[in-house]
Amino acid sequence: MDNPSQRIRLLIVEDNPSDADLMLRELRRAGFDPDWRRVETETDFLASLDPEPDLILSDYALPQFSGLRALQLVGERGLKIPFILVSATIGEETAVAAMREGAVDYLLKDRLARLGPAVAQALEQSKLRQGRERAEEASRASEERFALFMDNLPGIAWIKDNQRRYVYANKTLRHLVLRGRHWFGKSDDEIWPEQFAARYRATDQQVIKTKVPQETIETVLHGEEKRIALISKFPILNDQGEVNFICGIGIDITERKQAEERMGEQAEIINRAQDAIIVRDFETNRITFWNTGAQRLYGWTADEAVGRFIGELIFADPSEVESVSEALVSSGEFHGEIRQVTKDKKELIVSSRATLVRRDDGSPRSVLIINTDITEHKKLETQLLRAQRLESIGTLASGVAHDLNNVLSPILMGAEILRRTIADEEAGSILSLIDKSARRGSAIVRQVLTFARGIEGERVLIKPSHLIQEMCDIAQRTFPKSIEVRCQYSEDIWSVQGDPTQLHQVLLNLAVNARDAMPNGGLLTIAAENFQVDEHYASMTPGARPGPHVLFRVSDSGEGMPREVLDKIFDPFFTTKGIGKGTGLGLSTSLGIIKSHAGFISVYSELRSGTTFKIFVPAQLSEETSVRSDLSFESLKGNGQLILVVDDEPNVLSLTRIVLEKHNYRVLTANDGPGALAVFAQQMASVNVLLTDIMMPYMDGIALIRAIQQMKPGLTYIASTGQGEDTRHAELQSLGVKNVLSKPYDTQKLLECLHEALTPNIAQT
Repeated sequence: MDNPSQRIRLLIVEDNPSDADLMLRELRRAGFDPDWRRVETETDFLASLDPEPDLILSDYALPQFSGLRALQLVGERGLKIPFILVSATIGEETAVAAMREGAVDYLLKDRLARLGPAVAQALEQSKLRQGRERAEEASRASEERFALFMDNLPGIAWIKDNQRRYVYANKTLRHLVLRGRHWFGKSDDEIWPEQFAARYRATDQQVIKTKVPQETIETVLHGEEKRIALISKFPILNDQGEVNFICGIGIDITERKQAEERMGEQAEIINRAQDAIIVRDFETNRITFWNTGAQRLYGWTADEAVGRFIGELIFADPSEVESVSEALVSSGEFHGEIRQVTKDKKELIVSSRATLVRRDDGSPRSVLIINTDITEHKKLETQLLRAQRLESIGTLASGVAHDLNNVLSPILMGAEILRRTIADEEAGSILSLIDKSARRGSAIVRQVLTFARGIEGERVLIKPSHLIQEMCDIAQRTFPKSIEVRCQYSEDIWSVQGDPTQLHQVLLNLAVNARDAMPNGGLLTIAAENFQVDEHYASMTPGARPGPHVLFRVSDSGEGMPREVLDKIFDPFFTTKGIGKGTGLGLSTSLGIIKSHAGFISVYSELRSGTTFKIFVPAQLSEETSVRSDLSFESLKGNGQLILVVDDEPNVLSLTRIVLEKHNYRVLTANDGPGALAVFAQQMASVNVLLTDIMMPYMDGIALIRAIQQMKPGLTYIASTGQGEDTRHAELQSLGVKNVLSKPYDTQKLLECLHEALTPNIAQT
């Protein structure tokens, strides 16, 4: 099948129709299908240029027109129509002049065989030229759009070659930053001072090296003014993956940075506050701000707290949030005491002050809350009230006991007289029952009197080891065999001035309570040790006075007691035992006895972990012994060693730090295991000793020691415990921990333990 003819629009400038027919015949023979028009005059020629033809074939000389004139008219109008001269006779100079004016070719009429190829070539060249022009136009438009886009960016923009020389800079960069500097083809080293050029050079080199975008905050000069800009640089790669250009865009963030700095300063001021400062959304009750004080108080970080419901996070009773909100709506403020909880479920009492923040239209927007921890204050207040209540009950009990003794004395005496005169066996049995009941009542009265004002007895110098050994003998003989009794005391234990019968009664009461707490067996420890109560310890413990004491300790491995029971155990007539199994006067009597000896009692208990009672009785020291103690105390100062102290009780942590720093130690602190690991990881090389509590939330002391042994084998460890030295003894031994510090410890005991632990290492520190 023949190829279809190529359709072309043809304009022929020719006064001889026959010559025009010859040209058309040649074109058809060459495969063209001309849509043609022939003109002879300038007027007709101009009229035929619209629509624009694909090709013009023109005779050189016409009666009223000429080919050169036609070519000139095409050029004047900026038309790019291929123009071929076809003439009977044309000289070389004329042909050259025509080509110079824009003709693409010329032919002689007697040689028209070349017309087809000449037209094909002219049309192809026209097509190529039009393609180039369109490409150039598109390129120019693209460049204009690019320049328009870059010049309207809200910042500076530039392009550098792979030698870091500027090849483009947008209007903002040229006018505000470069400001008349000669920049094209130059690097930053040739434009800027070295302090600026070095930073720009470093990020350029990083982009070239990594071939990935880089974002930095840089200082740039706007004339003489320094501005802060967020700079983003990215590479343009060639086909081989090499960096051809480095592009950069910078946004002026000076005002934003200044605002951030102001906000940072304000946040720092708020974070320095000791109180918890919290902001919550009024409608959703979600937390929107959480300062460092709140983190210290509740244990939650800002990242953990923000966005959470405040009632679920820190309120012991979430419904209280609504009560506070109602008070805020009515008065705009709230001030009161609220029960709250920490991250580790520890209960707090806070004095809360809340202020309602409103929108411009008066509707509630948020709530500003300032909470102050008054837990310790409330505990001291409770202890004071309890002491006052006990004092009142004691006064009442003294009068009641006196009257009861008056009632019981005739009964006891009468029963004895009747037993001698009546021989009836049944009556004798009844009298024995009356006698026993009266004597039991008398024993109860003596306990009441002991609680109320202490039973008068002779005070003598007592060796505590004798009391401990006697109590252990009684327990081993009379307690169930399922209970292991352990006796502990040192040979150099100090003496005490006291009533041995009363102190024996105290130890017996505590030992019996320990027995009853272990119905399925367990470990009972009865111990005594020397203990120096210093000013710091005395200030934190109700009833304590500074000076040397003997510490009696009775510990069991029973079920322990919950907080609500611990708060009442010293109340008269309070008991957790069944009816007929306890009078509720044992511990209140013991407390009265120890107070009459100028001592005090502390108790520590955890559910399923047992209970430890500690009885502190003032010791009797000779003057020589006291002087010797002071001298040894002075010699226990440290040598700048770094001690990591870990304890979940803030008062213990704070007090221990103060004592150690006053005695030439450096101290790091953490209030739980994960926090201790973070602190230790930062100061690992410098830490000499880890002093850690055993019972802690999240990660206990045993787990913490195991973790740190993996990080730094050979570190010295001291384990502290409020449950007695036997607590998890086997686990500590398996870890190689030989130093155990029993709570409560005073300054002397703490320093002695630390000195003993560090003695092998003193030469190295």
